[in-house]
This record gives sequence, C-alpha cells and structure tokens, in this order.
Amino acid sequence: MACQFCELPEHRIVKSYEYWTVHVADSQQLLGYLIISLKQHKELLVDLSDEELLEFRQVCADMQGALAKCFQPDWWNY
Repeated sequence: MACQFCELPEHRIVKSYEYWTVHVADSQQLLGYLIISLKQHKELLVDLSDEELLEFRQVCADMQGALAKCFQPDWWNY
C-alpha cells in the first residue's frame, strides 16, 4: 500500500528542507493547514535520527512564525 504522505503533489510545496518538505493541505477548513512530511519513509517517531528531529523542530518553528505573521491565529493545532 502506498503512503499518502510520500506522494504529495509538488505544486503544493511551500518549503523544502534537507529532511522535510512542507505542503499546503488540500483542505483549508483550518486556515493555514500544512503537512510536514519526511523525505524518507519512516512510520515511527522513534525511527527518526537526531538530525531529523532537530530539523523537524526548526521546520515547526519556521512555519509557526510564518503562519503567525499571515493569520494571527488564536491557537495552534499540531
């Protein structure tokens, strides 16, 4: 079975990092809804390397900052 997150369309890419790609989600029922996907398929968080985890934290911080500037949200949903 194919992984839906490994096959996200390129035209929805917001930003690409060394280990992660940020996509705009199809549904914007929650304005600014993004999908952060690892470039290599891994199913469990415990399988991530230290470098992947550190970069994930940076990706989240970058996207939270960008969304805060654009939409001034009242809350965050991870």
